[in-house]
Amino acid sequence: MKELSKQIDKIIFTHCKLTSITRSMVLNKIMDLVEDKIKSPVKIFIPPTSNEVKNYIIYNELLWNSSISHLDEISVLFVKYYESVGWVVGKHKTPMQNWKSSVSAWCKRKWNQEVKAKMDESIKAHLLIQQQING
Repeated sequence: MKELSKQIDKIIFTHCKLTSITRSMVLNKIMDLVEDKIKSPVKIFIPPTSNEVKNYIIYNELLWNSSISHLDEISVLFVKYYESVGWVVGKHKTPMQNWKSSVSAWCKRKWNQEVKAKMDESIKAHLLIQQQING
């Protein structure tokens, strides 16, 4: 760190016409920023494989019995979809940070679609029966 500090000070002295006090302030600010970067680890997003997605869904019981038969398809579709959009989420295209929460939302939407489809079928069947009774 001390060697880095000397190199930065030399660059500031060579390229900037600053007083020694100002140069010292700039150097201290730069060193604070460098130390902060060293202390805080950089989070790197690693996209999951379809097998990791599948295992996560099974372990957390994210799908209902009717959807389990489509588990392989759902996990592959999830990975392919997010690969195609560059692993971003939302309308502002924010880089994905946690694929597990996205899988949970994905499965919830899938389940809601299934329930809606079953309710629509049930309503249609009910209306058909009423039509047959009434007339």
